Amino acid sequence: MRKKSNSVSVGRSLEVLASSNDVAITDYLDRPSHRRKKLNQYIRGERVGKGRHGEVYMGQDTLHDHRDVPPGRAQAIKIVKRSNPKDKIKLLRRNYQQTDGSTKQALNSTENSIRREIAVMKHLRHPNLASLLEVIDDPREEKIYLIMEYIAGGTVEWSDTINHSPLLSLAQTRRVMRDVILGLEYRIVHRDVKPSNIMYTADRGSVKLIDFGISHIMLPPPPKKEKDDPIDPDLRELFCPSDLRKRVGTPSFLAPEVVWFSDDSSSSKDRVSFETIPTASSHAGSETVVVVQTFPMPKARPPITPAIDVWSLGVTFYCLLFGHTPFNGSSSENQTEFMLYHQICTQGWRPEERMGADQVPTCGRHPTDPPSEGFSVMQLLEGMLQKHPKDRISLNQVKCHPFILQDVSNSKEWLKLTTPVTPFPDCVSRWKRAARILASVLKG
Repeated sequence: MRKKSNSVSVGRSLEVLASSNDVAITDYLDRPSHRRKKLNQYIRGERVGKGRHGEVYMGQDTLHDHRDVPPGRAQAIKIVKRSNPKDKIKLLRRNYQQTDGSTKQALNSTENSIRREIAVMKHLRHPNLASLLEVIDDPREEKIYLIMEYIAGGTVEWSDTINHSPLLSLAQTRRVMRDVILGLEYRIVHRDVKPSNIMYTADRGSVKLIDFGISHIMLPPPPKKEKDDPIDPDLRELFCPSDLRKRVGTPSFLAPEVVWFSDDSSSSKDRVSFETIPTASSHAGSETVVVVQTFPMPKARPPITPAIDVWSLGVTFYCLLFGHTPFNGSSSENQTEFMLYHQICTQGWRPEERMGADQVPTCGRHPTDPPSEGFSVMQLLEGMLQKHPKDRISLNQVKCHPFILQDVSNSKEWLKLTTPVTPFPDCVSRWKRAARILASVLKG
Protein backbone atom coordinates (compact mmCIF):
# COMPACT_ATOMS: atom_id res chain seq x y z
CA MET A 1 0.00 0.00 0.00
CA ARG A 2 1.27 3.51 -0.69
CA LYS A 3 1.59 6.47 1.63
CA LYS A 4 2.32 10.04 0.68
CA SER A 5 3.07 13.32 2.36
CA ASN A 6 0.32 15.46 0.88
CA SER A 7 -3.12 13.85 0.94
CA VAL A 8 -6.39 15.75 0.48
CA SER A 9 -9.63 16.37 2.33
CA VAL A 10 -9.32 15.27 5.94
CA GLY A 11 -5.81 14.11 5.18
CA ARG A 12 -4.59 17.57 4.13
CA SER A 13 -3.15 18.19 7.58
CA LEU A 14 -2.95 14.71 9.01
CA GLU A 15 0.79 14.60 8.45
CA VAL A 16 1.12 17.36 11.05
CA LEU A 17 -1.50 15.94 13.36
CA ALA A 18 0.05 12.48 13.34
CA SER A 19 3.73 13.32 13.09
CA SER A 20 4.51 11.50 16.33
CA ASN A 21 3.38 8.60 18.49
CA ASP A 22 3.44 6.14 15.58
CA VAL A 23 0.00 6.97 14.17
CA ALA A 24 0.22 5.83 10.54
CA ILE A 25 -1.62 7.77 7.83
CA THR A 26 -2.53 5.65 4.80
CA ASP A 27 -4.08 7.29 1.72
CA TYR A 28 -5.00 4.12 -0.17
CA LEU A 29 -7.72 1.58 0.59
CA ASP A 30 -7.37 -1.87 -0.93
CA ARG A 31 -10.66 -3.71 -0.59
CA PRO A 32 -10.96 -6.75 -2.88
CA SER A 33 -14.40 -7.10 -4.43
CA HIS A 34 -14.67 -10.71 -3.29
CA ARG A 35 -13.83 -9.77 0.32
CA ARG A 36 -15.87 -6.71 1.26
CA LYS A 37 -14.85 -7.06 4.89
CA LYS A 38 -11.12 -6.74 4.17
CA LEU A 39 -9.63 -3.26 4.53
CA ASN A 40 -5.96 -3.31 3.56
CA GLN A 41 -4.40 -5.70 6.08
CA TYR A 42 -7.42 -5.56 8.41
CA ILE A 43 -10.33 -7.99 8.46
CA ARG A 44 -13.51 -6.35 9.70
CA GLY A 45 -15.55 -8.35 12.19
CA GLU A 46 -18.86 -7.80 13.93
CA ARG A 47 -20.14 -4.41 14.99
CA VAL A 48 -19.45 -3.63 18.64
CA GLY A 49 -20.63 -0.04 18.95
CA LYS A 50 -22.12 3.04 17.36
CA GLY A 51 -20.92 6.58 18.01
CA ARG A 52 -21.78 10.17 17.14
CA HIS A 53 -20.53 10.00 13.56
CA GLY A 54 -19.83 6.36 12.83
CA GLU A 55 -19.84 2.70 13.74
CA VAL A 56 -17.18 0.61 15.48
CA TYR A 57 -16.29 -2.95 14.43
CA MET A 58 -13.94 -5.61 15.66
CA GLY A 59 -10.85 -5.88 13.48
CA GLN A 60 -7.93 -8.25 12.97
CA ASP A 61 -4.51 -7.03 11.81
CA THR A 62 -3.00 -9.68 9.53
CA LEU A 63 0.36 -7.94 9.07
CA HIS A 64 1.13 -6.74 12.60
CA ASP A 65 2.52 -3.33 11.68
CA HIS A 66 1.97 -1.74 15.06
CA ARG A 67 4.42 -1.62 17.91
CA ASP A 68 3.24 -3.10 21.23
CA VAL A 69 0.39 -4.98 19.50
CA PRO A 70 1.01 -8.75 19.37
CA PRO A 71 0.20 -10.51 16.07
CA GLY A 72 -3.43 -11.53 15.74
CA ARG A 73 -4.66 -9.28 18.55
CA ALA A 74 -7.98 -7.59 17.77
CA GLN A 75 -8.25 -3.91 16.99
CA ALA A 76 -11.29 -1.68 16.83
CA ILE A 77 -12.16 -0.18 13.43
CA LYS A 78 -14.19 3.03 13.57
CA ILE A 79 -15.83 3.80 10.23
CA VAL A 80 -17.03 7.38 9.71
CA LYS A 81 -18.59 9.14 6.73
CA ARG A 82 -16.92 12.31 5.56
CA SER A 83 -20.18 14.22 5.65
CA ASN A 84 -23.90 13.97 6.33
CA PRO A 85 -26.86 15.81 4.72
CA LYS A 86 -26.89 18.59 7.36
CA ASP A 87 -23.30 19.46 6.54
CA LYS A 88 -24.22 20.73 3.06
CA ILE A 89 -26.47 23.49 4.41
CA LYS A 90 -23.97 24.50 7.09
CA LEU A 91 -21.12 24.54 4.57
CA LEU A 92 -23.05 26.68 2.08
CA ARG A 93 -23.94 29.15 4.83
CA ARG A 94 -20.36 29.37 6.07
CA ASN A 95 -18.91 29.85 2.58
CA TYR A 96 -21.53 32.53 1.83
CA GLN A 97 -20.72 34.39 5.05
CA GLN A 98 -16.97 34.26 4.43
CA THR A 99 -16.25 37.89 3.54
CA ASP A 100 -12.57 38.25 4.42
CA GLY A 101 -11.45 37.41 0.90
CA SER A 102 -9.95 34.12 1.96
CA THR A 103 -9.94 31.36 -0.63
CA LYS A 104 -9.53 28.63 1.97
CA GLN A 105 -12.37 26.13 1.70
CA ALA A 106 -14.48 25.71 4.82
CA LEU A 107 -14.72 22.27 6.30
CA ASN A 108 -18.07 20.62 6.96
CA SER A 109 -19.02 19.79 10.55
CA THR A 110 -18.45 16.06 10.29
CA GLU A 111 -15.09 16.43 8.57
CA ASN A 112 -14.00 18.94 11.18
CA SER A 113 -15.01 16.56 13.96
CA ILE A 114 -13.00 13.74 12.41
CA ARG A 115 -9.93 15.93 12.11
CA ARG A 116 -10.32 17.01 15.75
CA GLU A 117 -10.59 13.43 16.98
CA ILE A 118 -7.48 12.41 15.03
CA ALA A 119 -5.57 15.47 16.25
CA VAL A 120 -6.41 14.65 19.86
CA MET A 121 -5.81 10.91 19.68
CA LYS A 122 -2.43 11.26 18.01
CA HIS A 123 -1.23 12.82 21.28
CA LEU A 124 -2.57 10.00 23.43
CA ARG A 125 -0.15 7.36 24.62
CA HIS A 126 -1.24 6.72 28.16
CA PRO A 127 -2.29 3.53 29.98
CA ASN A 128 -5.69 5.05 30.82
CA LEU A 129 -6.56 6.46 27.39
CA ALA A 130 -7.60 4.55 24.26
CA SER A 131 -4.95 4.67 21.51
CA LEU A 132 -5.21 5.45 17.80
CA LEU A 133 -2.98 3.20 15.64
CA GLU A 134 -3.69 4.13 12.02
CA VAL A 135 -5.90 6.31 9.83
CA ILE A 136 -6.96 5.07 6.37
CA ASP A 137 -7.98 8.16 4.42
CA ASP A 138 -8.41 7.37 0.73
CA PRO A 139 -9.73 10.51 -1.05
CA ARG A 140 -11.65 8.27 -3.48
CA GLU A 141 -13.70 6.82 -0.62
CA GLU A 142 -16.66 8.43 1.14
CA LYS A 143 -15.59 6.93 4.45
CA ILE A 144 -12.54 7.23 6.70
CA TYR A 145 -11.30 4.32 8.79
CA LEU A 146 -9.74 4.82 12.22
CA ILE A 147 -7.82 1.78 13.48
CA MET A 148 -7.82 1.90 17.26
CA GLU A 149 -6.89 -0.15 20.27
CA TYR A 150 -9.63 -2.64 21.16
CA ILE A 151 -10.54 -2.49 24.85
CA ALA A 152 -11.97 -5.89 25.63
CA GLY A 153 -13.41 -5.53 29.15
CA GLY A 154 -16.53 -3.58 28.19
CA THR A 155 -17.97 -0.37 29.60
CA VAL A 156 -18.21 0.24 33.33
CA GLU A 157 -21.66 -0.90 34.43
CA TRP A 158 -22.76 1.27 37.31
CA SER A 159 -26.52 1.00 37.83
CA ASP A 160 -29.16 -1.70 38.24
CA THR A 161 -31.59 -0.88 35.42
CA ILE A 162 -34.58 -2.04 37.47
CA ASN A 163 -33.96 -0.48 40.89
CA HIS A 164 -31.39 2.15 39.82
CA SER A 165 -29.12 1.06 42.63
CA PRO A 166 -25.30 1.20 42.40
CA LEU A 167 -23.37 -1.87 41.22
CA LEU A 168 -19.83 -0.96 42.31
CA SER A 169 -18.42 -1.06 45.81
CA LEU A 170 -16.61 2.00 47.17
CA ALA A 171 -13.26 0.28 46.60
CA GLN A 172 -14.15 -0.42 42.94
CA THR A 173 -15.40 3.15 42.49
CA ARG A 174 -12.14 4.47 43.91
CA ARG A 175 -10.09 2.46 41.41
CA VAL A 176 -12.19 3.65 38.48
CA MET A 177 -11.91 7.26 39.61
CA ARG A 178 -8.16 6.97 40.08
CA ASP A 179 -7.58 5.67 36.54
CA VAL A 180 -9.83 8.30 34.95
CA ILE A 181 -8.03 11.07 36.85
CA LEU A 182 -4.69 9.87 35.49
CA GLY A 183 -6.06 9.88 31.94
CA LEU A 184 -7.56 13.37 32.26
CA GLU A 185 -4.25 14.77 33.50
CA TYR A 186 -2.70 13.96 30.15
CA ARG A 187 -2.91 17.18 28.07
CA ILE A 188 -6.57 17.18 26.99
CA VAL A 189 -10.03 18.42 27.95
CA HIS A 190 -12.26 15.43 27.25
CA ARG A 191 -15.65 17.25 27.46
CA ASP A 192 -17.73 14.06 27.64
CA VAL A 193 -16.64 12.23 30.78
CA LYS A 194 -19.35 9.75 31.78
CA PRO A 195 -19.57 6.06 32.74
CA SER A 196 -20.33 4.88 29.18
CA ASN A 197 -17.04 6.41 28.01
CA ILE A 198 -15.04 4.44 30.55
CA MET A 199 -14.04 0.89 29.60
CA TYR A 200 -12.35 -1.96 31.43
CA THR A 201 -9.21 -3.56 30.09
CA ALA A 202 -9.42 -7.28 29.31
CA ASP A 203 -8.26 -8.31 32.80
CA ARG A 204 -10.47 -5.64 34.43
CA GLY A 205 -7.41 -4.45 36.31
CA SER A 206 -7.80 -0.88 35.06
CA VAL A 207 -10.02 1.36 32.95
CA LYS A 208 -9.47 3.61 29.92
CA LEU A 209 -11.27 6.70 28.66
CA ILE A 210 -12.67 6.48 25.13
CA ASP A 211 -14.46 8.75 22.59
CA PHE A 212 -12.44 11.90 21.88
CA GLY A 213 -14.69 13.26 19.12
CA ILE A 214 -15.41 16.52 20.98
CA SER A 215 -12.24 16.70 23.07
CA HIS A 216 -10.13 19.83 23.13
CA ILE A 217 -6.40 20.49 23.25
CA MET A 218 -5.47 23.51 25.37
CA LEU A 219 -2.96 25.36 23.19
CA PRO A 220 -0.72 28.15 24.51
CA PRO A 221 -1.71 31.71 23.48
CA PRO A 222 -0.31 32.69 20.07
CA PRO A 223 2.62 35.12 19.97
CA LYS A 224 2.18 38.65 18.64
CA LYS A 225 3.89 37.73 15.39
CA GLU A 226 2.30 34.83 13.51
CA LYS A 227 5.66 33.74 12.09
CA ASP A 228 6.92 33.13 15.63
CA ASP A 229 4.09 30.73 16.46
CA PRO A 230 5.41 27.15 16.93
CA ILE A 231 1.85 25.76 16.76
CA ASP A 232 0.64 24.59 13.36
CA PRO A 233 -2.13 26.88 11.97
CA ASP A 234 -4.41 23.88 11.38
CA LEU A 235 -4.26 23.08 15.09
CA ARG A 236 -5.10 26.70 15.92
CA GLU A 237 -8.12 26.44 13.62
CA LEU A 238 -9.30 23.15 15.10
CA PHE A 239 -8.87 24.13 18.75
CA CYS A 240 -9.72 27.80 19.03
CA PRO A 241 -10.65 28.85 22.61
CA SER A 242 -14.17 29.90 21.60
CA ASP A 243 -14.95 26.29 20.66
CA LEU A 244 -15.15 25.39 24.35
CA ARG A 245 -18.28 27.54 24.69
CA LYS A 246 -20.26 25.23 22.43
CA ARG A 247 -22.88 23.19 24.26
CA VAL A 248 -21.70 19.73 23.25
CA GLY A 249 -21.56 16.53 25.25
CA THR A 250 -24.09 14.57 27.29
CA PRO A 251 -26.66 16.94 28.89
CA SER A 252 -26.77 15.36 32.38
CA PHE A 253 -22.98 15.59 32.67
CA LEU A 254 -22.45 19.16 31.39
CA ALA A 255 -21.00 21.78 33.74
CA PRO A 256 -23.05 24.86 34.76
CA GLU A 257 -20.78 27.21 32.80
CA VAL A 258 -21.41 25.16 29.64
CA VAL A 259 -25.23 25.13 29.93
CA TRP A 260 -25.50 28.69 31.31
CA PHE A 261 -28.24 30.93 29.96
CA SER A 262 -29.47 34.39 30.89
CA ASP A 263 -32.18 34.29 33.56
CA ASP A 264 -33.38 37.71 34.76
CA SER A 265 -35.81 36.18 37.24
CA SER A 266 -33.00 34.73 39.37
CA SER A 267 -32.36 36.56 42.65
CA SER A 268 -28.93 37.67 43.78
CA LYS A 269 -28.76 35.53 46.91
CA ASP A 270 -28.57 31.83 47.62
CA ARG A 271 -31.85 30.36 48.76
CA VAL A 272 -33.03 27.27 50.57
CA SER A 273 -36.22 25.62 49.36
CA PHE A 274 -38.26 22.78 50.79
CA GLU A 275 -39.30 20.28 48.16
CA THR A 276 -41.59 17.27 48.46
CA ILE A 277 -39.73 14.51 46.64
CA PRO A 278 -40.47 10.78 46.36
CA THR A 279 -37.30 8.97 47.44
CA ALA A 280 -35.98 5.58 46.44
CA SER A 281 -36.10 4.45 50.05
CA SER A 282 -39.70 5.57 50.58
CA HIS A 283 -42.65 3.20 50.44
CA ALA A 284 -44.80 3.25 47.32
CA GLY A 285 -46.90 6.40 47.24
CA SER A 286 -45.08 8.01 50.16
CA GLU A 287 -43.07 11.19 49.97
CA THR A 288 -40.43 12.89 52.01
CA VAL A 289 -39.60 16.55 52.51
CA VAL A 290 -35.96 17.39 51.81
CA VAL A 291 -34.05 20.63 52.04
CA VAL A 292 -32.52 21.65 48.70
CA GLN A 293 -30.22 24.64 48.42
CA THR A 294 -30.66 26.78 45.34
CA PHE A 295 -28.24 29.23 43.75
CA PRO A 296 -28.73 32.37 41.66
CA MET A 297 -28.04 32.19 37.95
CA PRO A 298 -24.83 34.15 37.27
CA LYS A 299 -25.42 37.42 35.40
CA ALA A 300 -22.66 36.50 32.94
CA ARG A 301 -21.35 33.18 31.73
CA PRO A 302 -18.50 31.91 33.95
CA PRO A 303 -15.24 31.16 32.13
CA ILE A 304 -14.93 27.84 30.31
CA THR A 305 -11.80 26.04 31.53
CA PRO A 306 -10.56 22.46 32.03
CA ALA A 307 -12.66 22.57 35.22
CA ILE A 308 -15.59 21.36 33.08
CA ASP A 309 -14.03 17.88 33.19
CA VAL A 310 -13.83 18.04 36.99
CA TRP A 311 -17.59 18.71 37.09
CA SER A 312 -18.35 15.84 34.68
CA LEU A 313 -16.10 13.55 36.69
CA GLY A 314 -17.97 14.64 39.83
CA VAL A 315 -21.30 13.71 38.22
CA THR A 316 -19.75 10.39 37.17
CA PHE A 317 -18.54 9.86 40.74
CA TYR A 318 -22.09 10.53 41.99
CA CYS A 319 -23.48 8.01 39.49
CA LEU A 320 -21.08 5.28 40.60
CA LEU A 321 -21.98 5.94 44.25
CA PHE A 322 -25.77 6.15 43.98
CA GLY A 323 -26.82 4.54 40.68
CA HIS A 324 -28.41 7.65 39.15
CA THR A 325 -27.46 11.17 38.08
CA PRO A 326 -27.72 14.08 40.54
CA PHE A 327 -29.81 16.24 38.17
CA ASN A 328 -32.72 14.77 36.21
CA GLY A 329 -34.70 17.64 34.68
CA SER A 330 -38.47 17.60 34.34
CA SER A 331 -40.88 14.87 33.34
CA SER A 332 -42.35 17.18 30.68
CA GLU A 333 -41.12 16.18 27.22
CA ASN A 334 -41.11 19.80 26.02
CA GLN A 335 -39.12 21.15 28.96
CA THR A 336 -36.82 18.28 29.90
CA GLU A 337 -33.58 19.73 28.56
CA PHE A 338 -34.30 23.31 29.60
CA MET A 339 -35.30 22.26 33.11
CA LEU A 340 -32.27 20.01 33.36
CA TYR A 341 -29.95 22.91 32.50
CA HIS A 342 -31.78 25.14 34.98
CA GLN A 343 -31.30 22.52 37.70
CA ILE A 344 -27.62 22.12 36.89
CA CYS A 345 -27.08 25.89 37.18
CA THR A 346 -29.30 26.69 40.17
CA GLN A 347 -30.19 23.56 42.17
CA GLY A 348 -28.14 21.79 44.80
CA TRP A 349 -27.65 18.03 44.88
CA ARG A 350 -28.51 15.59 47.63
CA PRO A 351 -27.09 12.18 48.48
CA GLU A 352 -28.96 8.99 49.24
CA GLU A 353 -28.77 7.56 52.73
CA ARG A 354 -26.33 4.87 51.59
CA MET A 355 -23.74 4.66 48.83
CA GLY A 356 -22.08 1.95 46.76
CA ALA A 357 -23.09 -1.66 46.32
CA ASP A 358 -21.77 -2.25 49.85
CA GLN A 359 -24.37 0.24 51.16
CA VAL A 360 -22.04 2.39 53.25
CA PRO A 361 -23.88 5.15 55.19
CA THR A 362 -23.37 8.65 53.81
CA CYS A 363 -24.31 10.31 57.12
CA GLY A 364 -26.22 13.01 55.24
CA ARG A 365 -25.28 15.94 53.04
CA HIS A 366 -22.88 17.44 55.60
CA PRO A 367 -21.46 14.67 57.82
CA THR A 368 -19.83 15.77 61.06
CA ASP A 369 -17.62 12.72 61.67
CA PRO A 370 -14.29 13.29 59.84
CA PRO A 371 -13.01 9.70 60.15
CA SER A 372 -16.10 8.28 58.45
CA GLU A 373 -16.19 7.19 54.80
CA GLY A 374 -19.28 9.32 54.30
CA PHE A 375 -17.46 12.47 55.44
CA SER A 376 -14.62 11.89 52.96
CA VAL A 377 -16.93 11.16 50.01
CA MET A 378 -19.30 14.08 50.68
CA GLN A 379 -16.32 16.44 51.04
CA LEU A 380 -14.93 15.31 47.68
CA LEU A 381 -18.31 15.59 45.92
CA GLU A 382 -18.80 19.05 47.44
CA GLY A 383 -15.53 20.23 45.96
CA MET A 384 -16.10 18.72 42.52
CA LEU A 385 -19.70 19.92 42.12
CA GLN A 386 -19.18 23.59 42.90
CA LYS A 387 -21.33 25.67 40.53
CA HIS A 388 -18.67 28.26 39.70
CA PRO A 389 -15.42 26.94 38.20
CA LYS A 390 -13.29 29.24 40.39
CA ASP A 391 -14.73 27.52 43.48
CA ARG A 392 -14.36 24.00 42.07
CA ILE A 393 -11.36 21.97 43.18
CA SER A 394 -8.72 21.19 40.56
CA LEU A 395 -8.10 17.78 39.05
CA ASN A 396 -4.85 17.59 41.00
CA GLN A 397 -6.75 18.27 44.24
CA VAL A 398 -9.15 15.46 43.35
CA LYS A 399 -6.18 13.17 42.76
CA CYS A 400 -4.65 14.09 46.13
CA HIS A 401 -7.89 13.70 48.09
CA PRO A 402 -7.81 11.18 50.98
CA PHE A 403 -10.63 9.13 49.46
CA ILE A 404 -8.69 8.60 46.22
CA LEU A 405 -5.44 7.77 48.03
CA GLN A 406 -7.05 5.69 50.76
CA ASP A 407 -5.69 2.26 49.74
CA VAL A 408 -2.42 3.38 48.09
CA SER A 409 0.41 2.03 50.24
CA ASN A 410 2.95 4.73 49.31
CA SER A 411 0.83 7.66 48.23
CA LYS A 412 3.65 10.23 48.01
CA GLU A 413 5.67 8.02 45.68
CA TRP A 414 2.60 7.17 43.61
CA LEU A 415 1.70 10.85 43.20
CA LYS A 416 5.24 11.65 42.16
CA LEU A 417 5.43 8.86 39.61
CA THR A 418 2.06 9.59 38.02
CA THR A 419 2.58 13.33 37.57
CA PRO A 420 2.67 13.94 33.78
CA VAL A 421 5.87 16.01 33.66
CA THR A 422 7.49 14.27 30.67
CA PRO A 423 5.98 13.28 27.31
CA PHE A 424 5.68 9.76 26.05
CA PRO A 425 7.76 7.59 25.87
CA ASP A 426 9.99 8.97 28.65
CA CYS A 427 7.31 8.50 31.26
CA VAL A 428 6.61 4.83 30.50
CA SER A 429 8.99 3.62 33.18
CA ARG A 430 7.35 6.00 35.68
CA TRP A 431 3.90 4.58 34.91
CA LYS A 432 5.18 1.03 35.31
CA ARG A 433 6.69 1.84 38.69
CA ALA A 434 3.46 3.54 39.75
CA ALA A 435 1.51 0.45 38.62
CA ARG A 436 3.69 -1.72 40.82
CA ILE A 437 2.78 0.42 43.82
CA LEU A 438 -0.90 -0.33 43.14
CA ALA A 439 -0.35 -4.02 42.30
CA SER A 440 -1.24 -5.23 45.77
CA VAL A 441 -4.32 -3.02 45.81
CA LEU A 442 -5.64 -4.30 42.46
CA LYS A 443 -5.30 -7.88 43.64
CA GLY A 444 -7.49 -7.13 46.64
